[in-house]
Amino acid sequence: MRIVAGSVRDFAWGLPSKPTAPGGRQGLASSPLAFGMRSRKSIPPLALSAQSSAEGEAQDFETLDALLENALDRFQPAASREQPAGPPSGGMPLAQSILRELTLLTSRLYQPPQEQVRLERPRKVMVATELAQWMEQVLAQEKIQLAVVARQGGRQHRQHDVTGMLHSGIVWRDPLDERWKIYNLVDYRTKGKPQCQILWTDPVDFFYQQGGYDPDALLLIPDDAIQKRMAALLQNGGFQRMAFTRQYNLLSPPHGPDSLNCNKWVLLNVLAAHHKTEDPAFLLQQIRQNYRTEPLALDPLTRLFAGWHPQVRGKELPWWNAPTTVTVESLAKSGLFERKLFCDHQRSAL
Repeated sequence: MRIVAGSVRDFAWGLPSKPTAPGGRQGLASSPLAFGMRSRKSIPPLALSAQSSAEGEAQDFETLDALLENALDRFQPAASREQPAGPPSGGMPLAQSILRELTLLTSRLYQPPQEQVRLERPRKVMVATELAQWMEQVLAQEKIQLAVVARQGGRQHRQHDVTGMLHSGIVWRDPLDERWKIYNLVDYRTKGKPQCQILWTDPVDFFYQQGGYDPDALLLIPDDAIQKRMAALLQNGGFQRMAFTRQYNLLSPPHGPDSLNCNKWVLLNVLAAHHKTEDPAFLLQQIRQNYRTEPLALDPLTRLFAGWHPQVRGKELPWWNAPTTVTVESLAKSGLFERKLFCDHQRSAL
């Protein structure tokens, strides 16, 4: 279950990607991709629904005006140009400071919609608050910019995943508003079929949706270089290109080009940072060659009726053996992370 280092492709991580089309604030996937040598099956680009409001757009323009005004104020008038100008406050060169501020503003245009969660159970809110405080404290104390965070599944799920975790996302501290956000791929149903969409979730809302009431969670921490590259993906919209299809499948095959689940999307982002490319076709090929997962330990009855589960696309399930998919356990054992931290400190790392 280890990822073997593959070929490295050059990529300009710091540059913002092509802006979205007018009328939409969410980044779109790149042009249709052709997977495999035998077939030329194309996957249409992902078109996330634009849920921007007039209020949000006005706030963006207000922020832009403030940034431009701040940048212009730093330029000296013509009469004082004879005197050497020092760097702006903070020691950062003027051009670099302006570029950084504009880059942060551009990242707002790629930010997905926020997931709205109704907090109705007081006991679960207390557990979710405890987990969110633990996560934020660990990340802040150890100066971690970005990590993969996973929450628990139900009792049945814990029987075939040693971590006990089901759903994962990418947590980072948004530099524009200094707020911890969790980017994750979630599923919903439309016309009877499971679909997926990328949302950002508040930490308390994220942990509120866990299965059960045990105060436990898992942080997977990559090295500093990978953290910076993954953060660049979140800022330039590259994370949207990892969602190359709308089709959701809870048991999505690890290298399958037809569907996604939350853990598979996270894996694609981590591999994109390692290989310095945003090409999902290349990354799926790397998963096929180097990524190993154990077959899910499902009982015969569960395997028989798995195809009728509302979150499963039955036509992707193998008929001759147990299904495999990207799980939190396979992420933890992949060799892609420096550290693994459970909230329950009595649990040993994998």
